[in-house]
Amino acid sequence: MMAEKQDPESLPLSPGMVSRGERLRVVEGPGEGRLFMTIVKAVIAVNTFIFLVNISAQWGFWDIVISQPSKSPRLQHDIIDLSHSYPRLRGGTHKVNHWVQMTRRQAPPVGNASTLPLQTFSVDVPLLDSGGRVVGAGTPDGFEGIETTVDSAAASCQVTLAVNVFANSFGSPFVGNYTPPDCLGNSNTVVMNLTVQSRGRQFDRLGIVYLGDYEILRTSTEEPRAQGISYTYMKDMSHLMALWKQPQKVIFDLPNIVDPTLTPPLTGTFNTTLTASFFNAPQALTPANTIIPISARQSNNNSRPSVFTIPNENNSTASTIVTDFPRNAARAIFTVSATGQANEEFWWTNVLESAVETYKAAANATLFGFSPFREVQVFIDGQLAGVQWPFPVIFTGGVVPSLWNPMVGIDAFDLKEGEIDISPWLGVLCDGNPHNFSINVVGLNDNGGTTAVLSSGVDSNWQLTGKIFVWLDSDPNAITTGPAPTIDGLQPTIAVTQAVTQNATGFNDTLHYTTSVKRTFSVSSSITTSSGTKALSWTQGLSHSDDGLLSNAGGNQLNNITTEGTDTSTFPDAGFTHTYSYPLSSNVTSELLSNGTTRIAAVLSRTKSIDRSVGSGGDGSVSPSGLQLFAALPATANLVGGMTGISLSTTQSGSAFLLIPPNGTTSGFGDGQQRLRFGGGSGQALGDEVDLELYLRDISLDGSGKVFQDTETLVGSDITTKRPLATGPGGSGPG
Repeated sequence: MMAEKQDPESLPLSPGMVSRGERLRVVEGPGEGRLFMTIVKAVIAVNTFIFLVNISAQWGFWDIVISQPSKSPRLQHDIIDLSHSYPRLRGGTHKVNHWVQMTRRQAPPVGNASTLPLQTFSVDVPLLDSGGRVVGAGTPDGFEGIETTVDSAAASCQVTLAVNVFANSFGSPFVGNYTPPDCLGNSNTVVMNLTVQSRGRQFDRLGIVYLGDYEILRTSTEEPRAQGISYTYMKDMSHLMALWKQPQKVIFDLPNIVDPTLTPPLTGTFNTTLTASFFNAPQALTPANTIIPISARQSNNNSRPSVFTIPNENNSTASTIVTDFPRNAARAIFTVSATGQANEEFWWTNVLESAVETYKAAANATLFGFSPFREVQVFIDGQLAGVQWPFPVIFTGGVVPSLWNPMVGIDAFDLKEGEIDISPWLGVLCDGNPHNFSINVVGLNDNGGTTAVLSSGVDSNWQLTGKIFVWLDSDPNAITTGPAPTIDGLQPTIAVTQAVTQNATGFNDTLHYTTSVKRTFSVSSSITTSSGTKALSWTQGLSHSDDGLLSNAGGNQLNNITTEGTDTSTFPDAGFTHTYSYPLSSNVTSELLSNGTTRIAAVLSRTKSIDRSVGSGGDGSVSPSGLQLFAALPATANLVGGMTGISLSTTQSGSAFLLIPPNGTTSGFGDGQQRLRFGGGSGQALGDEVDLELYLRDISLDGSGKVFQDTETLVGSDITTKRPLATGPGGSGPG
């Protein structure tokens, strides 16, 4: 079965589509012949290598793009993408991006068409798919010889949601219709399969899949190579069962540009196939009865994408007025998706706002500000309901792109949502009146000393949507009541420092800065439903620290960042605790060699660790726990039901460099390692829980991107030889 494709006459470009794709506003200025001299005059005093990186795009397969976002007081290097005409730079004041934002890998010209595509992949916990298959490892094929308790002879129930080639797709998302298949029946599990193929030269792109006004998947693409790339990402979508049971409009927005007349030419299209499989399996979650979109709600406006973009030229907020909140709601969780783009893509490398002009005297240039701290805030009727401190996703064109091929960065194929339990608000939300839900992103504004406060906003731009998952009272006629919640901890504790040193010429050379942000926030109340009165609370404790150093007149940058937090939902039989830690260390340097070649090097290490405990009534979170596969494996089927939580830790590290000669072809290499461990907590007495390792993958890549060490175990058994074969060299499969 396939979703019926629609062909709208003219799909206008929505503000939400100004995302990781073509965010470029072409700057009026001198012709192409004068472009590089303008660049030289503008940035030579900051660092020679910046100029070399720019002009090397004309010789090799790396590219830099310069643009000026409109409505900005500062001319800026956007260094993100290419529009329909050649990039141009106006003389005078401009913003110099950190050089890590200036390297966007471009594949060499397309080679022999018979060359096998490179199999790229992300390292993730395997999933249970229809027919009892165990899937993962970056291909649509299941592992061989892994038996599960799910009936392998069950009839397949699969729907094709989208098949589309994204070429010149700005303002032209795929639009189709989804009809629940007859075979859906009482299925309790949904697995989505996104398969992408690309060949040629292209940037990485941000894509969002919607069912109507609901965002269901946010992903970024791998940057292609001349030989082509192919990858598959699979995700458990069972938590959206309320949507799958209803007819939906499918909107897949993946803005892209193909133009061989550009310099360098952009030739890569993204050939995508999106399917959903429905089946029954043990240990299924209890999905919400209804879901409310907190989005721009544009699906009925010429099938436009419904993402919010802030800030935007209309100065509008990311808010939705909900007029039909269910009056018999018994539990509600708000999920938020937030991605920094354009000037905010590398927010974690930004400097304090008072330091953005550190190198202005040397090069009439400014840096990106509002600090390397970001907070995503959720408001209900103007009152803070909760926060999320985002994980710094690095796309496949980020820092040094050879770090991410064939193994992409953590969460690059699946930008995860944060969760905020808003059940303490139900006494207010179920009163039958309209309620305003809004999302904002803030950083820090400092005074140039040791004091800083939360900013009112940030630079351009952030892509935002939300959803409210609502579980209803068993009595359809019940009305949930309760007092307004008590809110504590509206302001965080903030401390900052910064120091500048000068070089022999008297110009600023080094900038050292630190930030420390701590927050304790809580919302508490009680609600009365048909089952009685419950005391509820949502509590968050978070801390962020950053130690940053710019040296070599801004050419080198070192960042050591740690973000930690614990979110706790107190809800009888359905509470949960999320504990998370996101340490990141990044060191990028530039060096001018004796032969005139510029060498840019990067060393990066980061970890994403999440522990999730559940209440006696099961997992109260929205997103699937990842335990379903292990409930279907004979070795662990009897253990999963008694597990009190999960533990996921994935660490990724690598080093890479670029060589930019004064004439010739730019080259780059990178090696990398990743270790992912997934475990489940046994049901012992509090404090005596035993963590059982369920899955482990430890993989290393050499400097050419080839896998040279790969260990993969499932419940302690080696499954490396059971993995599906890769479709090309350097892939995730054996051989």
